[in-house]
Amino acid sequence: MNWYLADDVINSRFNWAEAYMAGYNAGVKAAGGHGKNLSAMSPSRQMEHIRVNCESDPFATVVYYVRQLLLILPDENERRSQQ
Repeated sequence: MNWYLADDVINSRFNWAEAYMAGYNAGVKAAGGHGKNLSAMSPSRQMEHIRVNCESDPFATVVYYVRQLLLILPDENERRSQQ
């Protein structure tokens, strides 16, 4: 993915990534599991994480790095146990 695009294109791709992660959480919860704590990392840091990785590996898909981001985010139940 070429992140050297107009801001509106980048923002629409990140909006897609956010929707993908929200959908992932909904599916996991529907199956009785714990979703990921998407607020553990700010949206700007999430976008930066995806952008940096995509720039370093231009042959990977955006979804690959969105899934990698989900792997490093803590589970929602971890957030609850820390409060």
